[in-house]
Amino acid sequence: MKHDRSYTDQRSLWEGYYSAQSWLGPDAASPFVAIANEAFASAGATTILDLGCGIGYGAIYLAERGLTVFALDFSHGGLVLLHDACRTRWPSVGAGCAQTPIHCLQADIAQTLPFQACAFGAVYAHLSLHYFDDTTTRAVFAEIRRVLFPGGALAFCCKSIDDPFYGQGVQIGPDIFERNGHRRHYFSIDYARSLLRDWQIEQLVAQKGVYGQIDRQSAFIWAIARKPIS
Repeated sequence: MKHDRSYTDQRSLWEGYYSAQSWLGPDAASPFVAIANEAFASAGATTILDLGCGIGYGAIYLAERGLTVFALDFSHGGLVLLHDACRTRWPSVGAGCAQTPIHCLQADIAQTLPFQACAFGAVYAHLSLHYFDDTTTRAVFAEIRRVLFPGGALAFCCKSIDDPFYGQGVQIGPDIFERNGHRRHYFSIDYARSLLRDWQIEQLVAQKGVYGQIDRQSAFIWAIARKPIS
């Protein structure tokens, strides 16, 4: 897969961000993870790939509901916080995540995913797929499709072109802006639909709401889709 250099340039930004964070508890998980969990149950998924897991609120939410989660992020700092949360949630298994329902892996979404084809019943991606140019984004979606079982579910949430920050900062590509060093590719419904052209779309909606623990209105694209069985 072609590597998007602009993505790796963001690594130090995220390491700095996570160095100033702490685990806020299970209530910090996005409302979207509950929607994703319902879709995963409908698909019969038991093993989930959480792409761009960050601190791991979504990963722990899914693991607490009986799923095995492979939590992947390119940030060491985010995974350290997730390890600490796992030790708190499952204290009897000792240090780290190795014996918990969550398996942590530091890797770059913009590269070929380090998993075999058809390895997962579902993929969860909360605010982690909107950092790439179009070519890289489409390659990422091809990789997601590769690692899913036929009939497996993809649930993703991205910032949308209706977000208040859309258009702010320096434009570095179509619908891609860098603001205060943070680069983001804002999705439209039509763009998301084009990424899912060969998928079975179950939900594709524009949604507004509060962003995380910050009392600030944001706008999102939520999607649930299945990899066709044939």
